[in-house]
Amino acid sequence: MMWSIINRLFSKKGSTSPLALGIEIAPTGVCVAVLARNAASAPVVKASAYFPCSQSDWATVLRGFCRNNDLEGADLKGVKTYVAFHPDYYQLMLIDAPEVPDEELADAVKWRVKDFVHGDMENYVVDAFRLPEDAYRGRMNMIYAAYIQKELVMSVVELCERLGLHLMTIGVSELARVNLTMGREEYANLGVAFLHMDEQKGQIDLMENGCLYMSRGIDTGYAMFDQGAASATSNLGDGGLDLLDNALGMDNSDRLDGLVLNIQRSLDYYESQLGKNGISKLMLLTPMPLSSEICENLSAKLPVSVEAFQINSLLDCQQDCSGFMDSCSVAVGAALGGADAAD
Repeated sequence: MMWSIINRLFSKKGSTSPLALGIEIAPTGVCVAVLARNAASAPVVKASAYFPCSQSDWATVLRGFCRNNDLEGADLKGVKTYVAFHPDYYQLMLIDAPEVPDEELADAVKWRVKDFVHGDMENYVVDAFRLPEDAYRGRMNMIYAAYIQKELVMSVVELCERLGLHLMTIGVSELARVNLTMGREEYANLGVAFLHMDEQKGQIDLMENGCLYMSRGIDTGYAMFDQGAASATSNLGDGGLDLLDNALGMDNSDRLDGLVLNIQRSLDYYESQLGKNGISKLMLLTPMPLSSEICENLSAKLPVSVEAFQINSLLDCQQDCSGFMDSCSVAVGAALGGADAAD
């Protein structure tokens, strides 16, 4: 539903293939996932991969993936494709909603965005989506507005055309992650948070019943735990992490406390300001093997259940997803939005 100005250019007819291809475009590489759709059963992850690469290699790695995944006699040429950008490529802003219908929302928020962009607004694509009606107890009408360089978006459009992929939507990673829990009975009416951690920074998304209520960046990344995870000794018995970072001469326990404080503030805001009942589960998206150790330490300090996210706990996977974690979760979420829509 994001970048609707660009999405209007796409034909929605396309392939009748039961497959959906999800792609995450990230600064460090490209993540891809193929899901099989069947109205009689839940979507199945048929294949997935992460390719570390720069933008100049996007076409090469995607072409190789498509050629190497001839699934059940149907190659990926013409398959419906759903793309999500990593947050480093766009800016997401929480602002008051203008009094216009949904179809005019993107155009209406441009005047708010133009003060933040560098250069001509014609070089950017702007879109927006509404917060649920019960957010802020219904007293505030808020939206998330996002803007991204048009050149980058069009490069993905052209890339899919060259590869013969039938591009359906281009969106943001926050909404792709929402798709991971949308319509899942075990998460019905429960507040769920995803804590995504890159190497140097992270993000927490809070959602319920397939709707995003809050997204907030944090200045903590998983690299702060690397030294401890590699150490043979541990200074924290309950979690197994060596919280003394010898390389930096700093106590990582302070950083862990800072991460906990950031998370707790988000949880408090979700209840006190957004007026929700609270978060029941926090799911961690960070590279293994750090995930289990970080989870144990966060669980000891937070009033919510904390667990490492595993895609195979939500979907059937026809490959080993034990190391899946965040590397392909956004790609799966992007494809899942299309797969669910087809049911």
